[in-house]
Amino acid sequence: MVQLPQKLQVHISRDDEPVPGMFALATIEMSFKNSFNVVIGPSDAGGNAYVSREEMLKQAQSDRELFLMDYADPERDATGRIVIRLMLLPNIQGALHAYESFHLHYPYPEGYKDNLNRAAQSLKQFKDRPLSLQAVGEGYLGEIAVFRDA
Repeated sequence: MVQLPQKLQVHISRDDEPVPGMFALATIEMSFKNSFNVVIGPSDAGGNAYVSREEMLKQAQSDRELFLMDYADPERDATGRIVIRLMLLPNIQGALHAYESFHLHYPYPEGYKDNLNRAAQSLKQFKDRPLSLQAVGEGYLGEIAVFRDA
């Protein structure tokens, strides 16, 4: 068993300038059943966003309650590897679709849909200029794999 990090922090930039309003996705890989996807963001004016261990567990527990047969325990059954990547347009469109399907049954944060829509609009304006991602985990003994550029 590998306890989740006390905090996962990401920094999102473009051309070495911070990008506010963006999201990252942390995938907690599991030894069996489905991996958990935890949304991190939106990033602040400095391009930074974080999610606490408590919030990761809360999101995971909400997924387990909604889809009991699909998920195991997010710490007891985790492999110890967390993969972090940027949420790009296809990811955001998928998240918006999920929101429309489940918002009556799932505790999305306030402003979630509006924040995703703003991030999608920003991404459409960036065109071929890629975003960069950095991530650190506080108090984590497992592996954090980061897909830095998109």
